[in-house]
Amino acid sequence: MLHVIHEAPGSDTMVVGAAAVTVEASQQDLDRAVADLMAAARGIAAESGCDDVETVVRGGYPAQQILQYAKKQRIDIIVLGSRGLSDLKGLLLGSVSHRVTNLAECTCITVR
Repeated sequence: MLHVIHEAPGSDTMVVGAAAVTVEASQQDLDRAVADLMAAARGIAAESGCDDVETVVRGGYPAQQILQYAKKQRIDIIVLGSRGLSDLKGLLLGSVSHRVTNLAECTCITVR
């Protein structure tokens, strides 16, 4: 599982399942929140029978980081959510899922 932190420390929106949480905190608080998010996601995966989960956190532009990671790790398939949290800029430039789907070298599945 890859989580990309787009904004600088101080404000980030994290999504797991149907929940979204906006975090406005210090770098230490953000690191703790991301660790909690990844632990929750790992728990959801385990409940579904997937116990072997690697978690990775990166900073930068989400689509770019997802594509770079997938290429470097030779990922066969990317699964991502369709529910973005972007603003007007996202509407004008396109969503992360749209960009990844159109630019990835592997199969992509977008989940609603």
